[in-house]
Amino acid sequence: MDLCFITGGAISKNGISTATPEVASLGRSAIEISRKTICLAPHEKLGIDAFAKLSPITPIDLLITDEEATIEAIEEIESRGVKVIIAKVGETD
Repeated sequence: MDLCFITGGAISKNGISTATPEVASLGRSAIEISRKTICLAPHEKLGIDAFAKLSPITPIDLLITDEEATIEAIEEIESRGVKVIIAKVGETD
């Protein structure tokens, strides 16, 4: 695959993790065969760890999160060489 979009139950300096080993295995396989990996993660998922480790944070090329993410969580991920983009969440009518 050229491009892989992935998420997990938790994203921290320890990597991406999820609730089940089966989902973690599928995610690992997708990351391994992709040329570029983008992780989508709302602020609630940052700075925590879940049961099954999916991947270290370093294979992730880009993390997209929302503007409520803490500076500490963002800096921790960026210190591992991952580019972070903060997407502004629009208001709905």
